[in-house]
Amino acid sequence: MTLINESQSIYNSNNSINRSYSTGAQKENKKVAIILTKSVPGIGQIGQEMSVAKGYARNYFFMKGLAVFATHESRKQFEQFARNINYEELQVDKVLQKTVKKIKKVQSILLMRTANDEGSPTVNINESNIAYSLKRRNGLTIDPKDIRLTSPIEGFGNYQAFVTVGKNQVPLTVRFQSMTK
Repeated sequence: MTLINESQSIYNSNNSINRSYSTGAQKENKKVAIILTKSVPGIGQIGQEMSVAKGYARNYFFMKGLAVFATHESRKQFEQFARNINYEELQVDKVLQKTVKKIKKVQSILLMRTANDEGSPTVNINESNIAYSLKRRNGLTIDPKDIRLTSPIEGFGNYQAFVTVGKNQVPLTVRFQSMTK
Protein backbone atom coordinates (compact mmCIF):
# COMPACT_ATOMS: atom_id res chain seq x y z
CA MET A 1 0.00 0.00 0.00
CA THR A 2 1.35 3.40 -1.00
CA LEU A 3 0.73 6.49 1.07
CA ILE A 4 0.27 9.83 -0.71
CA ASN A 5 1.24 13.02 1.05
CA GLU A 6 -0.24 16.45 0.22
CA SER A 7 2.52 17.39 -2.22
CA GLN A 8 1.74 14.28 -4.28
CA SER A 9 -2.01 14.77 -4.38
CA ILE A 10 -3.88 13.59 -7.44
CA TYR A 11 -5.60 16.97 -7.41
CA ASN A 12 -2.36 18.81 -8.02
CA SER A 13 -2.85 21.65 -10.51
CA ASN A 14 -0.18 20.15 -12.79
CA ASN A 15 -2.18 16.98 -13.15
CA SER A 16 -3.54 16.51 -16.67
CA ILE A 17 -7.03 15.91 -15.28
CA ASN A 18 -7.27 19.50 -14.07
CA ARG A 19 -5.87 21.17 -17.18
CA SER A 20 -8.34 22.95 -19.37
CA TYR A 21 -8.13 22.42 -23.08
CA SER A 22 -9.26 24.99 -25.58
CA THR A 23 -12.11 23.92 -27.77
CA GLY A 24 -13.00 25.12 -31.23
CA ALA A 25 -15.69 27.35 -29.73
CA GLN A 26 -13.14 29.37 -27.74
CA LYS A 27 -11.39 32.00 -29.80
CA GLU A 28 -8.11 33.52 -28.76
CA ASN A 29 -8.54 36.90 -30.45
CA LYS A 30 -12.14 37.99 -30.82
CA LYS A 31 -11.49 41.46 -32.29
CA VAL A 32 -10.17 42.59 -35.64
CA ALA A 33 -8.98 46.00 -36.84
CA ILE A 34 -10.92 47.46 -39.78
CA ILE A 35 -11.02 50.71 -41.74
CA LEU A 36 -14.38 52.07 -42.87
CA THR A 37 -14.65 52.51 -46.64
CA LYS A 38 -17.92 54.44 -46.30
CA SER A 39 -19.36 56.65 -43.58
CA VAL A 40 -21.80 54.70 -41.41
CA PRO A 41 -24.21 56.82 -39.30
CA GLY A 42 -23.81 56.11 -35.60
CA ILE A 43 -20.65 54.08 -36.14
CA GLY A 44 -17.97 56.14 -37.86
CA GLN A 45 -16.70 58.08 -40.84
CA ILE A 46 -14.86 56.99 -43.95
CA GLY A 47 -11.20 56.28 -43.20
CA GLN A 48 -11.78 55.71 -39.49
CA GLU A 49 -9.93 52.74 -38.04
CA MET A 50 -11.66 50.75 -35.32
CA SER A 51 -11.57 47.41 -33.59
CA VAL A 52 -14.71 45.28 -33.83
CA ALA A 53 -15.69 41.67 -33.21
CA LYS A 54 -14.66 39.29 -35.99
CA GLY A 55 -18.24 38.19 -36.61
CA TYR A 56 -19.49 41.77 -36.78
CA ALA A 57 -16.75 42.65 -39.27
CA ARG A 58 -17.34 39.56 -41.39
CA ASN A 59 -21.15 39.50 -41.34
CA TYR A 60 -21.91 43.22 -41.43
CA PHE A 61 -19.06 45.45 -42.56
CA PHE A 62 -17.45 43.18 -45.15
CA MET A 63 -20.74 41.79 -46.53
CA LYS A 64 -22.06 45.31 -47.18
CA GLY A 65 -18.74 46.63 -48.47
CA LEU A 66 -18.48 49.14 -45.62
CA ALA A 67 -14.97 48.23 -44.44
CA VAL A 68 -11.68 46.50 -45.21
CA PHE A 69 -9.07 44.90 -42.97
CA ALA A 70 -6.68 47.47 -41.48
CA THR A 71 -3.48 46.60 -43.33
CA HIS A 72 -0.53 48.79 -44.23
CA GLU A 73 -1.89 49.21 -47.79
CA SER A 74 -5.44 50.04 -46.71
CA ARG A 75 -4.13 52.55 -44.16
CA LYS A 76 -2.21 54.32 -46.92
CA GLN A 77 -5.24 54.20 -49.22
CA PHE A 78 -7.57 55.83 -46.66
CA GLU A 79 -4.96 58.10 -45.05
CA GLN A 80 -6.36 61.26 -46.65
CA PHE A 81 -9.82 60.52 -45.24
CA ALA A 82 -8.42 59.68 -41.80
CA ARG A 83 -6.66 63.06 -41.61
CA ASN A 84 -10.00 64.86 -42.06
CA ILE A 85 -11.71 63.10 -39.14
CA ASN A 86 -12.26 65.28 -36.08
CA TYR A 87 -12.00 62.71 -33.28
CA GLU A 88 -12.89 65.22 -30.57
CA GLU A 89 -16.16 65.98 -32.36
CA LEU A 90 -16.88 62.25 -32.69
CA GLN A 91 -16.38 61.80 -28.95
CA VAL A 92 -18.72 64.71 -28.18
CA ASP A 93 -21.32 63.26 -30.57
CA LYS A 94 -21.17 59.89 -28.77
CA VAL A 95 -21.73 61.57 -25.41
CA LEU A 96 -24.65 63.59 -26.82
CA GLN A 97 -26.23 60.47 -28.32
CA LYS A 98 -25.98 58.69 -24.95
CA THR A 99 -27.65 61.66 -23.27
CA VAL A 100 -30.46 61.67 -25.85
CA LYS A 101 -30.94 57.94 -25.31
CA LYS A 102 -31.15 58.39 -21.51
CA ILE A 103 -33.69 61.21 -21.80
CA LYS A 104 -35.83 59.15 -24.19
CA LYS A 105 -35.68 56.29 -21.70
CA VAL A 106 -36.82 58.58 -18.84
CA GLN A 107 -39.78 59.96 -20.89
CA SER A 108 -41.31 61.77 -17.90
CA ILE A 109 -40.37 63.14 -14.52
CA LEU A 110 -42.51 63.61 -11.43
CA LEU A 111 -42.26 66.81 -9.40
CA MET A 112 -44.24 67.13 -6.18
CA ARG A 113 -44.91 70.26 -4.13
CA THR A 114 -47.25 71.13 -1.30
CA ALA A 115 -50.54 72.84 -2.04
CA ASN A 116 -52.01 75.82 -0.21
CA ASP A 117 -55.57 75.91 1.18
CA GLU A 118 -57.06 76.70 -2.25
CA GLY A 119 -55.39 73.63 -3.81
CA SER A 120 -52.87 75.51 -5.91
CA PRO A 121 -49.11 74.93 -5.57
CA THR A 122 -47.17 77.03 -3.09
CA VAL A 123 -44.32 77.45 -5.62
CA ASN A 124 -44.11 77.38 -9.39
CA ILE A 125 -41.89 74.98 -11.28
CA ASN A 126 -39.30 76.28 -13.74
CA GLU A 127 -36.51 74.89 -15.92
CA SER A 128 -34.03 74.87 -13.02
CA ASN A 129 -36.30 72.58 -10.99
CA ILE A 130 -36.60 70.20 -13.95
CA ALA A 131 -32.81 70.18 -14.51
CA TYR A 132 -32.22 69.51 -10.80
CA SER A 133 -34.71 66.64 -10.83
CA LEU A 134 -33.10 65.09 -13.93
CA LYS A 135 -29.68 65.27 -12.29
CA ARG A 136 -30.79 63.96 -8.91
CA ARG A 137 -32.99 61.10 -10.08
CA ASN A 138 -31.42 60.11 -13.38
CA GLY A 139 -27.84 61.36 -13.24
CA LEU A 140 -28.35 63.63 -16.26
CA THR A 141 -26.57 66.98 -16.14
CA ILE A 142 -28.67 69.32 -18.26
CA ASP A 143 -28.28 73.09 -18.41
CA PRO A 144 -31.62 74.76 -17.49
CA LYS A 145 -31.22 76.93 -20.63
CA ASP A 146 -31.51 73.75 -22.71
CA ILE A 147 -34.99 72.98 -21.33
CA ARG A 148 -37.93 74.63 -23.06
CA LEU A 149 -41.43 74.45 -21.59
CA THR A 150 -44.35 74.66 -24.02
CA SER A 151 -46.32 76.59 -21.38
CA PRO A 152 -45.47 77.92 -17.92
CA ILE A 153 -46.07 75.45 -15.09
CA GLU A 154 -48.38 77.30 -12.72
CA GLY A 155 -50.73 74.58 -11.52
CA PHE A 156 -50.76 70.85 -10.94
CA GLY A 157 -50.99 68.63 -14.01
CA ASN A 158 -48.99 67.27 -16.92
CA TYR A 159 -46.84 69.58 -19.03
CA GLN A 160 -44.73 69.09 -22.13
CA ALA A 161 -41.09 70.19 -22.23
CA PHE A 162 -38.32 69.81 -24.79
CA VAL A 163 -34.68 69.23 -23.89
CA THR A 164 -32.12 70.46 -26.41
CA VAL A 165 -29.16 68.09 -26.65
CA GLY A 166 -26.79 69.19 -29.41
CA LYS A 167 -29.02 69.50 -32.48
CA ASN A 168 -31.74 67.22 -31.07
CA GLN A 169 -34.99 68.26 -29.39
CA VAL A 170 -36.04 65.47 -27.01
CA PRO A 171 -39.61 65.55 -25.62
CA LEU A 172 -40.08 65.18 -21.87
CA THR A 173 -43.34 65.04 -19.92
CA VAL A 174 -43.32 66.90 -16.61
CA ARG A 175 -45.89 65.56 -14.13
CA PHE A 176 -46.53 68.14 -11.41
CA GLN A 177 -48.52 66.71 -8.51
CA SER A 178 -49.62 67.80 -5.07
CA MET A 179 -47.87 66.35 -2.07
CA THR A 180 -50.21 65.30 0.74
CA LYS A 181 -49.45 66.73 4.16
